[in-house]
Amino acid sequence: MRSTAEDAVRLLEDLVRDLEFVEMSAAQTFRALGKAKKLGVRGGLVHDLLHAEAALLSGAKKIFTLNGEDFRAISQGIVVSSAG
Repeated sequence: MRSTAEDAVRLLEDLVRDLEFVEMSAAQTFRALGKAKKLGVRGGLVHDLLHAEAALLSGAKKIFTLNGEDFRAISQGIVVSSAG
C-alpha cells in the first residue's frame, strides 16, 4: 500500500527520534563509489550500497530493509535482515 506524503512525513518525524545520522566524507563516498564500480553496481543499487557503507562506518552489524535481496548482493561485512 502506498503512503501519502503526509503519512511519510509523520512516520519520519516519529522515526528520526530513534536514529543516529551518519554523514560520509567525500573520501569515504568516493571509496564507496569505487567499490560500486569494482562490483559492477549500477543505478539505484549504488544508493543502496552507500546506505550499507554508511551503516558499516557507524558500527552497525545489521541492516533491516524491505529490499533484502538487493542489499545482500552488494553488502559485504554486514548482516541483512528483510521484513516480510
